[in-house]
Amino acid sequence: MISGISLGIVVIEAGLKSGTMHTVKFAKEQNKIIMVADVRKEGNNKLIQDGFPCFKFEK
Repeated sequence: MISGISLGIVVIEAGLKSGTMHTVKFAKEQNKIIMVADVRKEGNNKLIQDGFPCFKFEK
């Protein structure tokens, strides 16, 4: 599991029922750092609403 061997994860794009969301679940259980890109994806929006720190891409 990628979350098990890392300090944290960065979510770039995630659907609500994606593998990324499963990884986020495991990362939460392992008390890992989770950061979320502020993009228009359902999974990202859910994580931001749940209070995870987010960041924006600048041009």
